Amino acid sequence: MLRFFFYEYSHKVVSKGEWGMIRNSKVTGKATSAPIGILVGLMVSLAVMISCSMVLAVMMVGGGLSVKTIGWWALAVVSSSSILGALTTGFLVKRRVLIMCMAEGMGYFASLLVINISFFGGTYVGVWAVLISTVLTSAAVGVVLARVSDRRGGRYPKRRYR
Repeated sequence: MLRFFFYEYSHKVVSKGEWGMIRNSKVTGKATSAPIGILVGLMVSLAVMISCSMVLAVMMVGGGLSVKTIGWWALAVVSSSSILGALTTGFLVKRRVLIMCMAEGMGYFASLLVINISFFGGTYVGVWAVLISTVLTSAAVGVVLARVSDRRGGRYPKRRYR
């Protein structure tokens, strides 16, 4: 019951016994839960992928895009949508950013596999290239976001003395 009242850190001087209650709290009051952040990032990735694929299809039908370069454009679309989904997940969750971004990348890859099995009968030629582009780009975003969030200080907030 007392953990509920001391859930978030107030900027007062804290004694040694109260650190356990502060350590398990969220980073900020605005952070969302991990499953919701991953699902929102996954939805952003899928929405960006679908919209960019529609643009590529229109360009290909119109003659502005050759059939030989469609594979490279598809990998670019998959990588950019994975980057945007991982950024969304990292900004929403705000803790364990690398793990959350990689989980979003793996969920995005799994959803691409499910879509392929559902619509195309499971004949998937570039599975390794898509796996590498989704998971590695989301991991790179997680590393960058984790490095940015580490700059705020140590493990515990600094004490203020008045």
